[in-house]
Amino acid sequence: MDRKHTLRKMRQDSLDRKVTVLTRYSLSQRLNCSWPGCKERDLQCLTLDHITGNGAAHRREIGRSSTALYRWIVNNNFPRGFRTLCGSHQLKAEIQRRIMARRNGDDDCPI
Repeated sequence: MDRKHTLRKMRQDSLDRKVTVLTRYSLSQRLNCSWPGCKERDLQCLTLDHITGNGAAHRREIGRSSTALYRWIVNNNFPRGFRTLCGSHQLKAEIQRRIMARRNGDDDCPI
C-alpha cells in the first residue's frame, strides 16, 4: 500500500470508530444528541460527554485526542459513564455541573 492509501484508510477507520461510539452512547442508539428534546444529528456537532465531569483528567490519562478516546472506549468494551451530546448541550451540562459544585461549597470551581 502506498502512503496516501494508508492515510486515507486510517482516517476512514477513525471516522467509523467515532460514528460507532457516538451512536452507542446515544439514548436512541442512533446518531443524535441524548439531551431530551434535542434533534441534533450532525456528526460535526456531536460530542462525547463524560457524565461525571472528569473528562479532562481522563483524557490526560489516555491521550488528549478524541481519536485516542474513541479507541480507548472500543478497546474497553464501551464502559458506562459516557453520553452523546451536541456542543450546545455539552456546554450547558458543564455550566450546570459547575453551578451545583458552587452550591455544594466547592469554592475552587470556576464560574
